Amino acid sequence: MARYGLCALVVVLLAVTIVPALPTLMAWFWKLASTAIDPTVGTIDRVEPDVLVSRFQGKAALVVGGTKGIGRGIAIALAKAGAHVKIVGRSGGATVVEKMKAAAIGNQSFEVLSHDLATAAGCRRLINELKGQPNSRLDFLVLTVGVWPDLGNPNTTDGINRVFAIDVLARFHVITGLRPLLASGARVISVLGSTTYMVLPSIDTIKETITGQRLPGKWGFDMLSIAAVSADTVLQQAAARMPNVTFVGTQPGIVATDVIRSTFPSWLADILQTLMKAVALTENQAGELHANILSSPNLARRQVVYVDPNLQAREALRLAYDSDFGSWLWTTLEGMAASG
Repeated sequence: MARYGLCALVVVLLAVTIVPALPTLMAWFWKLASTAIDPTVGTIDRVEPDVLVSRFQGKAALVVGGTKGIGRGIAIALAKAGAHVKIVGRSGGATVVEKMKAAAIGNQSFEVLSHDLATAAGCRRLINELKGQPNSRLDFLVLTVGVWPDLGNPNTTDGINRVFAIDVLARFHVITGLRPLLASGARVISVLGSTTYMVLPSIDTIKETITGQRLPGKWGFDMLSIAAVSADTVLQQAAARMPNVTFVGTQPGIVATDVIRSTFPSWLADILQTLMKAVALTENQAGELHANILSSPNLARRQVVYVDPNLQAREALRLAYDSDFGSWLWTTLEGMAASG
């Protein structure tokens, strides 16, 4: 009994000493796991709610992936700041709209659009619906759709790896398709894996994996890194074609969402989510963080900005700036979009 009591005491002491330090430890972890600092853009300041209102009130935003997870948190944060918000998702949108109405500060409009962006047809239906609406101008476009590898169902009905289709191709569809609706000075934010340092395979391997000539490795996790650098590359290429739009890529850090459940069995996902809670942001915290990023005046210093979970602007992986790879990727995405 004494032994068990001693073990319990050790656990309590560890919890008391380590748990309060976890946020600091995670901040240092992201510094060590991130790419080089971008001193031109610097650190994004957190501002008071009234400042966010001055930046968002009366503006129009579309949150793709806004019915759950980080997207839901961002949609509610924008509603609190006075924006008109449309959200896109497959289910649960009515509940989010009610939450946005409860958070609203004025006569704002909210709408949910139900579309599955895993396929080219689904993306086109969303784009066509938005183009057919009156007063469809957008000041902010938020892209939060993302998945982890689905081992039981790795490809979409279009025959494209599901991670790449949702994390990259859907972003390409939406950015290019909604280009006519983006106001001059609009800001587009992609929430995925920017600023995280990764060891990538060779460019030939990346190209073969994207085009389906090579299968992703065991568990499919290498596709996550390929998708992350590809999404950052899309922002670079889009900026070259849309000079009046600012693009932002973020690494949201650890957020309490269900995204890991597509990869791991339920029992393991339950354990991982329990462990994550000690360091994870809530959806609402992630939403407020991204509202600060999306509206920051620092973004005016570059057309493409990448921001880490500590609100520090950083560089992307070198491949994202490679013009040859960027041109190849853009052309490849155009072909995928046309054939789907």
